[in-house]
Amino acid sequence: MRPREYLSMRPLPRQPARWSSLGAEVRFGEAETGFYLSMADMAVPLPTADRRLHEQAVDGLLSQPALIPAEWTHRTRRALRALLLQGFSRMPEVALQLGVNPRTLRRTLAREGTSFEEVRDAVRLAMARDLLSMSTLSIGDLALTLGFANPTTFIRAFRRWTGETPAAWRERNGKRALADEV
Repeated sequence: MRPREYLSMRPLPRQPARWSSLGAEVRFGEAETGFYLSMADMAVPLPTADRRLHEQAVDGLLSQPALIPAEWTHRTRRALRALLLQGFSRMPEVALQLGVNPRTLRRTLAREGTSFEEVRDAVRLAMARDLLSMSTLSIGDLALTLGFANPTTFIRAFRRWTGETPAAWRERNGKRALADEV
């Protein structure tokens, strides 16, 4: 098992190439530190795993008052970020990744004051901004990467979120992001 991507809260170092020995992309300046595994790696069965005990533990956790506000919102964001890049963005796929029933995920997110659709839109917007400012992907490829049916649907959603088109946002913000890297 090798992580596909590493996230680090630390700022971009002077020599980021030194991090290439990790064997996966390393992203600096992130909101959290962690790593992503592939779906294949996540599917490797653990010899000591007990599905019944897992379900009991999850049910017990979900029945308790939230110790950390919006914990499931945060977990859903992380799962969605990884799954979107693999072409998955529907609630059943995310719930499976999190080890809960889709109805349970919907209820839990509602208890935290949000919905799956709101979380998915926030993740898509964050990823769209990252990809627009740090890549030269076409708007069509970007729409496909983020799980939109077509570029027009993506452009409408992006305009609803930001008040401008992805191309206009890239033009205004892409140069600044490139200047920050120099």
